[in-house]
Amino acid sequence: MTKADILKQAKKAFYNKTHKMFNYDTAWAVLQYHEKWRDASFPSSTKKSAPSTTPAPSSEAHANTQTAASDNAEDPPLSLNEMAPQPIMEKNAAEGAKQSAQFKKANKLQEKTNKISKLEAELKLEQMNMSIMDKDLSTLMDPYAKEYFMTKKKAIMDEMQEKERKKQQQSEAALNVITSSNDQSDSQSASQSKGEDSKLESKDHNSANDEDTLPLDPLLGELA
Repeated sequence: MTKADILKQAKKAFYNKTHKMFNYDTAWAVLQYHEKWRDASFPSSTKKSAPSTTPAPSSEAHANTQTAASDNAEDPPLSLNEMAPQPIMEKNAAEGAKQSAQFKKANKLQEKTNKISKLEAELKLEQMNMSIMDKDLSTLMDPYAKEYFMTKKKAIMDEMQEKERKKQQQSEAALNVITSSNDQSDSQSASQSKGEDSKLESKDHNSANDEDTLPLDPLLGELA
């Protein structure tokens, strides 16, 4: 009995049992080779026989998937730079450079503004201090007000003296650096000059020794 005869009998038995037509031929074409559906009474040649000529949709889909995967595996993966469109990358680079330039410009403007604000604050403080120093304490009748201005004047004088002291220290430090540099330069010059003098003396000494060792002229020897 062939497989076709067995399938025909199976469809007839299915109809007699359920009173419905068997409409799972596609599924049976895939599952008929599974161990669960194989009949132990089939000969080994039947078990090893080639599958039905009816193509299984799932098998074809699996084969197509493997073929597409193998085709994709041959292509090297794209890097992020290759995946990103070039115009977008150039635009982003231009925007980044523009933002960097604006940031630097804003920093310079802020530094300039801070310097101006600092100068204005120092000028206002100096004007306020001058007004306090110009205050005539003899006109003050309130002893607390008089004490206040006396304390302020003393604080202003102490601050001015401290600034002058620091300024003088900085000037002395700068002068010491210049003096030290000049002394070092003079020392190097003196050492260099001394070395040259030593070379000249050594050269003169060698010349004198060479004159002493010169042979006498034979004519001068006969005259002697």
